[in-house]
Amino acid sequence: MKFWGNEYEVYKLDPMEVVKEIDADVIIDVTNDKNASKWHLEALKRGKGVVTSNKPPVVFDYKELVDSANSKNLPYLFEATVMAGTPIIRLLKEGILADSVKRISGVLNGTTTFILTSIETGMTFKEALKQAQTAGIAEKDPSNDLKGIDAAYKATILHHLAFYPIDFKKIRIEGIEDLSEEEIREAKKEGTSFRLVATVEEGNVEIKPKKVYENGPLAVSGTSNVAVIETDLLGELMLKGSGAGIKETASGVVGDIIRAAVSICKYL
Repeated sequence: MKFWGNEYEVYKLDPMEVVKEIDADVIIDVTNDKNASKWHLEALKRGKGVVTSNKPPVVFDYKELVDSANSKNLPYLFEATVMAGTPIIRLLKEGILADSVKRISGVLNGTTTFILTSIETGMTFKEALKQAQTAGIAEKDPSNDLKGIDAAYKATILHHLAFYPIDFKKIRIEGIEDLSEEEIREAKKEGTSFRLVATVEEGNVEIKPKKVYENGPLAVSGTSNVAVIETDLLGELMLKGSGAGIKETASGVVGDIIRAAVSICKYL
């Protein structure tokens, strides 16, 4: 990591060194470092809040991170890990405290939706993937999206919040790689569309391509994400928004930074 000091010198520090050396109230992680929980915990240990868009720490070390933050009255915020800036995390944490969640159904990966939508309009799988990569929607290595891993990460985080922490090894995952272009276009002719659907119930998380009706709540297109949250008191709540993009992710991250700053100020 490089940054400019007050005297315009260039410093090279790894994330753990940044946490230890830089005097800051909040550490912001927008990396894809799978081992970031180590320096998240170090930040919390040193009295620094954490804002992150990085999914693996929240997926695999949720309880330890949240318990550490709570023990020190520090913010550990991760809105941008699911649905970019669309506030599903805050809704589950703060918005429906009187309700018990029964089920969450959603389309949580914008890359696969973009590819499936493109194939429906006549593109080949390779053409759709290349266009997604050119547009910055898909990574250079898109395997996490195509195999359903990214959607599984997001669904696991939702289960952590709606119910309790769940072991990622228990998640059932099926990506879109085995879908043929013919199947996808045939479904469209029938008035349905294949979408990579996440189903989250207590103790049960599944990621699987499913046919959804054209006018149904899960029939999103482009890079849109959608989640239908079923609760005991409010019934069905639908949250829809862009699930990918620089501005959209920035909305979630910057919103969390503001909330973190407000939270820390309360204890100064």
